Amino acid sequence: MANKIFGKIIVKTAGTSFENRQGKLWNVRKFMAKQNRIVVMLRREPHNEHDPKAIAVLVKTGKTVAKVGYVPSDIAFWLAPKMDNGLIVRANGGEVTGGSGKAKNLGFTFSIAHEIPSAAAAVEPAIEQ
Repeated sequence: MANKIFGKIIVKTAGTSFENRQGKLWNVRKFMAKQNRIVVMLRREPHNEHDPKAIAVLVKTGKTVAKVGYVPSDIAFWLAPKMDNGLIVRANGGEVTGGSGKAKNLGFTFSIAHEIPSAAAAVEPAIEQ
C-alpha cells in the first residue's frame, strides 16, 4: 500500500554547539564538498533525561554516522508521539550553514516529510482485529 505525504517542513537543527557537534558539522561540510551526498536520519530518544520527546538528528557520511543535534522541541513535541505510534517520518536533504561572517558557529538545516498510510492501508489493520 502506498503512503501519502501528510506534511513537509524545513527544520533548523537545535543543539549544534554541544558535545563536539561543531567539529562533526565541519566534517560533514568537508564530506559534502567532495561527495555531495549525505543521509539524514532521525532517531527517537524517549529516555533522554532532558526531554522525553527528543528526536536526534544523525548524518551519515560514507561509513560514519554523527549526531549533529536535535529536532527543535516545539516540533518534537507534536512529532515524537506520532513517530511512537508508527507514523513514517523521512529526513531529506541537508545543508550545513554558517561558519563565516557573523554566523561563526555551524548549523544544520534539513526537511522532514511525515507520511500517513493510504486510506486502504489505514483501514485494513482495524478490519483484521
